[in-house]
Formats: sequence, C-alpha cells, structure tokens
Amino acid sequence: MTKWTPDLAGRSGPAYKALADAIAEAITNGTLPTGSRLPTHRDLAWTLGVTVTTITRGYQEAQRRGLVDGAVGRGTFVRGSESLGQPPVMDNRYAVSLPIADGAIDMSLNFPTLTRQAGLLAETLTAVARDTDLARFLTYGPDAGLLEHRVAGAAWLARLGVAVPPERVILTSGGQQAMVATMMAVCRTGDCVLMEELTFPGGKAAAQSLGLRPHGLPMDAEGIIPAALDDACRIHSPTILYTIPTQQNPTARIMSVARREAIVEVARRHRLFILEDDIYGHLMDSPLPTLASMAPERTIYMTSCSKSMAPGLRVGFTAAPPDLVPRIAAGVRVMSWM
Repeated sequence: MTKWTPDLAGRSGPAYKALADAIAEAITNGTLPTGSRLPTHRDLAWTLGVTVTTITRGYQEAQRRGLVDGAVGRGTFVRGSESLGQPPVMDNRYAVSLPIADGAIDMSLNFPTLTRQAGLLAETLTAVARDTDLARFLTYGPDAGLLEHRVAGAAWLARLGVAVPPERVILTSGGQQAMVATMMAVCRTGDCVLMEELTFPGGKAAAQSLGLRPHGLPMDAEGIIPAALDDACRIHSPTILYTIPTQQNPTARIMSVARREAIVEVARRHRLFILEDDIYGHLMDSPLPTLASMAPERTIYMTSCSKSMAPGLRVGFTAAPPDLVPRIAAGVRVMSWM
C-alpha cells in the first residue's frame, strides 16, 4: 500500500471532489505511479480528519474520472498517468481498422489531454441532464444556434483574437461542418478551392463532396508561398482559400505576421474569400493576429472544441462577414436542422 497523504488545504469545493483532484495531480506529477494502491478508506479518513463517507465518495469520483479502479476486498488502485492523456476506447463499430506494426505509434488522430477538465465536463453534462427546463433544447432551434450559445461563442472567439458580435457567430457541429457549410455558401459546382499542398484531409474531402476542385499550393517554412497563391489566382480563378495558418496540419508550420499580411494582400487583390481554420490557435503562448482580424470583410474564421476540450462534444464556432452569416447558417440547416 502506498504511503500517500493528500493535501486538501486551499482546495475549493466539496472535500470529496478536492480528494479526487489531489489524486489526479499526484498521478500527473508521478507521486502515485501506475498500480499504486491507495490508502484504505478508514486509514485515510482518520489521517485527514474527515468521515469515511467523504473518502468513499472521493474514490468514487476518481474512478468516475477514469483515474483509479477499485474492487471489494482488494482496494483501490491507480490506473496510471497514461489513462489521463488517452481518449476513451472506441467501440469497434466506430473504429477505423488499420494495420499498425508492433511498436508503431498511431498518429492518425490527435486528442486533447483529459486531466482535470474531464471532471468539469462530467459535472456540466450532469447538470444539463438534471435541468428540468429541457423543452427549449428538445425542439428545432435557429439555424445559427441559440442566442445564448452564440454569445458564449463570441466570448470564446474573443479569447482567440477574433472580436465579433454574437450576431456574426454560427454554431456548428465541429469544424468539419463549418468547412462544408462555408463552401456551400460561397462556391458553385466546379469552382476551384485553394489549400496547402499538404493539409487536413477533411478540407479536401469537403471540397470534393460538393463537386469543387481542390488545388494544392506550394509551401515553405512559413506555409503558403504568396507568389504561388498569386499565380494560382490568375490561372485557376478560385473562389476561396482554405488555410491553417497556425500549427498547420500536418506540417505544424506557423505563418509569421508578415506572411499573413502578404496572403491577405493577394486575397484582396483577387477578391478571394479566406476560410481560416484556427483549430490549434489556442496552443500558442503568444498568439499571432488572425487572418480574420486582418481581413474581416473576406475571411470566414472557424474553430471548435475538438482539440481544446473533447472531440466528442461536436461544438464549433464560425465567424463570418455579415452578408455571409445567413448563407452559412442555411448550409448548417441543410446538414443538421438545429
């Protein structure tokens, strides 16, 4: 049995939740390695000066968060730090079956690490489930989302450097729906859609599903080369540029401020719409100005909670020029009546 005594002093909230938080921190910093057996309920209750019920509830909360496993007669054991950063195991019905060699690392998908926010998400979802005023959530809603959700979206976007009123925010089911709805709003069948030569496959799939022509642009260490963008605009007469300027997927390249200004200048000269995918913008310690802040009249900005909170939430926010908001919202309605 591990000789571990949590320090609950200064923690907010009920004591049992503070205990679960302490367990999570101890696993993260290595104090409680994988397989460690936690103190018995009675021993820890006596040490901390709380009731046995408090310890029982704390251990149950930790187990609910996926931190520990317990068995009657054997005790409570730490699942390990690796369980904090892993997404939930998918049902085989939804898993993509790909051969992976022994010892290989599967990098086909990435997920945000689930540490303390897992408990907060569970609390929030539980509160929603217990809400007795569910009528407004169980009927058809506005195409762009409920106003209160658009207000929350505007606040979220403001933290990422995109200051827009709620009326310009559209709620989407993740970033993929935002891509499709935006292309539906601005493109016609057969139009050319520009994107990085190496890019998120969902962007190419969105264009192809609508009968559009994706065209890859050469890149250097800072992403899209402005001269190549200029040439492509003259040759292919594209309607929109889909780009990931920050932590580009899959190259992780970041456009400098000067490069962003050059891209905006070319887009303005050719009257090219920009679809800015800022899914990884929240990872920057010192955020760079968004393309949307540089060219708000022609940039559709999109992000989601898939890389910052949890992909299963399927919550995305799109900010668009005023005249495009109803057109993009109409695209959302076609795919999933809100």
